[in-house]
Amino acid sequence: MELLIKPHYKKDSFFVDTNKTFSESFRYDKAYNNTFCFNAGFDLFLMDEYDEDNECYNRKDLVATVEAQFFKTDYINTYNIDIKELADVISGDTYKAILTLMDNNLVDEDKIWEVPLVCYLSRLYISPQYRNKGIATYILDNLQEIFEYITSEASRIFITLPCPQEQDKEGRWKNSCNEEMLDSMIKILKNHNFKSIGKYNCYIKIYWNYLVMEAINAIVEIITGVQNINLGCLSANWFIGIIILSYIKSILITTFLQIFCWIGDTTMKNTQNKDKDNTTKSKPAD
Repeated sequence: MELLIKPHYKKDSFFVDTNKTFSESFRYDKAYNNTFCFNAGFDLFLMDEYDEDNECYNRKDLVATVEAQFFKTDYINTYNIDIKELADVISGDTYKAILTLMDNNLVDEDKIWEVPLVCYLSRLYISPQYRNKGIATYILDNLQEIFEYITSEASRIFITLPCPQEQDKEGRWKNSCNEEMLDSMIKILKNHNFKSIGKYNCYIKIYWNYLVMEAINAIVEIITGVQNINLGCLSANWFIGIIILSYIKSILITTFLQIFCWIGDTTMKNTQNKDKDNTTKSKPAD
């Protein structure tokens, strides 16, 4: 099925003073919805046949809607913003999701910059006539890549609090108590490697590339003794140097162990020879 993705990436309006530079006019510490978090999402449309008169495709049906809130934890740390209060302003569910991350040390207040972009997936809605057609599977399979295209940044952590939603006649979203739909949402999340976490029944997915970076950081810390290195800012030559250093270190350790074993063997042989000599000297003559 060929669908049109229409991204929406919302930032608030703000005032500038033309007698000042942009950075002087724009208060990063005040622009919460611009600097510390932002909304992004996309709609999927099934397109009608090509309209040659207007030279475009006409939208036929809305297939799916996806909404998310992104937290820029590097800026949050820089300006000493309480991420829990920031999430609470957005919604109660967003607050529960961020609190779950912090309770499980996935977004630590002391080293919050290590996960620069956290995504709370607030809505994944499939239009009724397009359910059970693999649309949700496609979205979840490609979620990180789609949002990376929209936001120009890759989120390492996605967290959601599944809750069925429907639109009323005025187009406003409302939560639904559809238990069957909730079970279906949880099932498809689990099928796409989202794991249940915390007391609020949130579901989380941490992408493998983030875990690899964490593992590399741990190895680098062991080798160099340097903590919390921003690997994204390091060059390929730096990594080559680390590999060479690791190789040299392994050779030195192996050599040291071999020398230690050789000294031990030599000492044991000398001791055995001395014992033989002493036994020979003490033996009475016939």
